[in-house]
Amino acid sequence: MDPAAVVVLVIFYLIILLVGLLAAYRQKGKGHIIGELETSLVAGRDLKTSVGIFTMIATTVGGGFINGTAEEVAKAGIVWTLAPFGIFIGLNLGGAVYARKMRTARYLTMLDPFQVHHGNFVTFLIYSASLTGDLLWTASILNALGMCLHKYN
Repeated sequence: MDPAAVVVLVIFYLIILLVGLLAAYRQKGKGHIIGELETSLVAGRDLKTSVGIFTMIATTVGGGFINGTAEEVAKAGIVWTLAPFGIFIGLNLGGAVYARKMRTARYLTMLDPFQVHHGNFVTFLIYSASLTGDLLWTASILNALGMCLHKYN
């Protein structure tokens, strides 16, 4: 393992932690007016558009996405690397079609409309699929992090 890479990654994650703590501290006073849950999950519905866009990008683009995209571009060329374009189109369509409706209905998660219209069982099935995908996605991000720390001889 490359010690310099470990130091850089530790500093990077400390910066992320400090930014999160600063954001939580700045929102602390607002939590009593609108409720702690809403403050924590959707930033009190006071998120600027640019912050929302960068949050969606950061949520979607992880180490597995970057490594996988680079691998596909190297193997098949950029023309056949369709995932980034598909994700871009999907996020834009989802934002354009659903964002205003979900904000108006004061939903906190994407599962809230399903729970309202289809009940708890359907919501549980969707959540189970999402949880499985998130666990596998987390494994890919940890794998990408391990590859960043791997020292090639």
